[in-house]
Amino acid sequence: MNPGNNKWTRGVEMAKKEALFKFNQMTIAQVADTLFREQGISKTTMDEIAKIAGYSKTTIYTYFKSKEDLVLYLGVQGLTDLVKELGVASLAGDSVVATLLKSWWIVADFQKNYDLYYDQIMTMPASEDVPQHSQSTWQTINLLQEKINRLFLNLLDKGVYEGVLRAEVNNIATRQFLWASLQGILHYADTKTGPLRLTSTQRPEFLTQSYDLLLRSILK
Repeated sequence: MNPGNNKWTRGVEMAKKEALFKFNQMTIAQVADTLFREQGISKTTMDEIAKIAGYSKTTIYTYFKSKEDLVLYLGVQGLTDLVKELGVASLAGDSVVATLLKSWWIVADFQKNYDLYYDQIMTMPASEDVPQHSQSTWQTINLLQEKINRLFLNLLDKGVYEGVLRAEVNNIATRQFLWASLQGILHYADTKTGPLRLTSTQRPEFLTQSYDLLLRSILK
């Protein structure tokens, strides 16, 4: 028997197993996402997810060790898409100002679409608080967050270099202020838990005005 054929066969089998694992993982996650949105994360049980997804509870735990792992998995999917969208925006050839505004709106859409998971995946826990089985997922989240930060930093650097943005933007404290301001704006604009839900102002209107003020604070 040709050893090369055996190696190829093993490779095919491994690829099939990996594809099946990802399919089952995605199926379970999609069911969980639907239930989370319908009745809330805290009120959804792993038993319910298993029953509706058509898997045994034992099988569910093969793919996700806890409900928190499901939340993180769904958050990673969203962050991955966010990085792609921001990357496309940065390469579109638009002006720094246009790209910056577009990027802020992309983040706003992400926060709205992934509102159930946004706060958790955007706040890194202390390393000692991360369970062993979740460490690799948090490492992935950290890498994705770093990519997002780098995309924004490159955009700010370009704006300063072209003379569009104030030189103070290069200051670390200023950049931290910008990110904190963006997060504060999004938190306020959250129509489910943020203060904006108590006013008559619509989210798009509030974001448009807030982004305009934030942009004016760094324009040269």
